[in-house]
Amino acid sequence: MKKKALLLSVLMAALCLFSACDRNVENKGALISPPALFEGQNEIMKALKASVGENISLEYPKTGENRSAFVLSDLNGDTQPEVIAFYRPVSEEITQDVAHINILDEVDGAWVSVCDIVGEAKGIDRVSIGNFGGKKEIIVGWELMRDREKVLVCYSVSNKTPKRDFSATYVEFALSDFWSENEGDELITLNYSQTTENLTEPTQHARLITYGDNGFSIKSSTPLDSRVTGYKSCIAGKVSETQTAFFLDGLIDAATVNSQILLVNKKGQLENPLLNGDKTDDENIHKPTMLTQDMDGDGIFEVPHQKAVTGYENVPESEKIYKTVFKRLEDGRLQKSHVVYINTALGIRITIPEKLDTRVTIKPLAAQNEIVFYEYEGSLSESTKEIFSVRVSDKKTYQKTQGYDVLKSTDFTVVTVKITDDESEFCPTWKTLYSIVEIM
Repeated sequence: MKKKALLLSVLMAALCLFSACDRNVENKGALISPPALFEGQNEIMKALKASVGENISLEYPKTGENRSAFVLSDLNGDTQPEVIAFYRPVSEEITQDVAHINILDEVDGAWVSVCDIVGEAKGIDRVSIGNFGGKKEIIVGWELMRDREKVLVCYSVSNKTPKRDFSATYVEFALSDFWSENEGDELITLNYSQTTENLTEPTQHARLITYGDNGFSIKSSTPLDSRVTGYKSCIAGKVSETQTAFFLDGLIDAATVNSQILLVNKKGQLENPLLNGDKTDDENIHKPTMLTQDMDGDGIFEVPHQKAVTGYENVPESEKIYKTVFKRLEDGRLQKSHVVYINTALGIRITIPEKLDTRVTIKPLAAQNEIVFYEYEGSLSESTKEIFSVRVSDKKTYQKTQGYDVLKSTDFTVVTVKITDDESEFCPTWKTLYSIVEIM
């Protein structure tokens, strides 16, 4: 058992390394190079080849959280994890080159293959492991296209016997506990609503798929923004401390993305509160580089929007300075939660307190690597009341400057602050400065 525990810990570490935390579905290409085998995994690989033959190639999911050809999970509820392996037989007959799923378990101290499932396609889009009321399911999204949609299949393993429990088409899908009133996880799929009247520009909808006494079924559905041509990011995450949602950043065109947030109410009805008619409000549109994220690490996801810093609204584009306004879903609308000024050149991020937002402006001093805050007096030229400034220095060349005190530092960077007017109502305390200024 010690040997198995050591192997499983190594396997888990590798899975974490290669699955990372990237939930962005806009990753259509394969990995640059497949994850290398690690010490201990050789035993599993030998067991796999002993069962299916030497001529195989490991298959790696292209998107999602699980990017490894080996996934660890207790599938049959015996408290001992099994290994799910994805591979393809190497064959000269390319048309027969379909991916397989192989389940391996440890029996009497040795890994052995207990079952093998022939898949649906050559490639795998993504893999998830779901817990549906205590029943584990392997959910595989196959790279098999049917009328613009891919195909997912839910597999269960009972008494070493594989079983296909459910199949559905999808454009994107997510697995999580979306419906708190229901036991276990649920699936949300995004789908086209193609009709005979509208073949060239089909509308889109989302479906909530649940598991019950009669197996899997579609519980409810909701329309999606008809303008979206594809998805830059689809993330299942917290919309509040108690509710999980499906966040969609959809491409409207090459320069704009909009946000939709899918929720499940207590009755199991799927909702899209940001949708107004067949599209979302203009306030939900943002740049495609600004995707939904957990900005401050509190577990709640927010939608970022770029906006000109106060005073820079009407200056030429080449002179504009932007801040990022993060918004959360509250009462069916996106409401401002954080305002952040990010200076990538200096490598710092400054959260602007609510009291200061719109009441102060900034003027960067590039030569000094410094950002100066002023009371805003109606225009940049009239804003001359300096409050405080933040300076960034390289640690190797840092020299103390009169009037500047060290706020925080790393092995490479020193951030100092100069308080110019501590009598100003907009001057933060030292404690506040320490919390709002971050080294990136």
